[in-house]
Amino acid sequence: MKKVIEMFPEFHQEKLETTDIKDENNLIVVDTNFLLQILELPIDIATKYVDSLKSIKRNLYIPYLVALEFHFNKSNKKKTKKRNADSYFKQVESALNQLKSSVQNTDLIKMDIENGKLKHLIGNLEFFTDDFLAKVNLFVRDEITDKEDEVYKELLNIISDSIGDVYEQEWIYEIEKEGEKRFAEAIPPGFNDENKDGIRKYNGISYHQKYGDLIIWKDILKKATEQPRGDKVIFITNDGESNKKSDLIYKTSNMKVGPSIFLMNELYMCSRKK
Repeated sequence: MKKVIEMFPEFHQEKLETTDIKDENNLIVVDTNFLLQILELPIDIATKYVDSLKSIKRNLYIPYLVALEFHFNKSNKKKTKKRNADSYFKQVESALNQLKSSVQNTDLIKMDIENGKLKHLIGNLEFFTDDFLAKVNLFVRDEITDKEDEVYKELLNIISDSIGDVYEQEWIYEIEKEGEKRFAEAIPPGFNDENKDGIRKYNGISYHQKYGDLIIWKDILKKATEQPRGDKVIFITNDGESNKKSDLIYKTSNMKVGPSIFLMNELYMCSRKK
């Protein structure tokens, strides 16, 4: 039995335990989407994510391209959150205005307003709606200004010492050339992004965005190979959640089975890590 497991280790993965995450010898890698998601989450949940990253900071690794793509996309995520907050406030404001209008236009209320018996209740309703709106506005502004800035700054502080080195352009060229062959054979990661257009240029390097996942993966393999300690690489990503993507997560009937067997085997062959 043991021999079979040794021959096909990727098909017999042990359940990930909390001790694996806390083990400072293991390598923990997060991808761009995970970092960006933190900016979109409600503040209390985002804070828990950041605190979790802080607890594993000593064995955290951020591939250079993950950090770069995070910075290219963070402003859009933050602006989207602000637009959503503004939209939420307007919806609440509209609902309260409709409530006031409906109450004031009720026949019984309209008749009574003339003699003033319920006039003070209308005044109370207006006070309540105005006060409620003010508190909602304060809450929304607080959520996307001061507290959000605190979470964002703490996130940057955590990842700043964990970012990998900038790439050599020749290294990128070699990976993109390999990517052409891998995509043609539907070899992960990244073949689901084959139709993604665009070239990024920054800090003296350029890369085709469709090969972004592959560049990140090769970075992880390089880091895992260079790090002698530990026997596990833990890759935190939500990129496999979409039913349209199957290059990172093995799926059957749109149900997730586990990480790609090919990628686990490639990791093991390169670094002897699981």
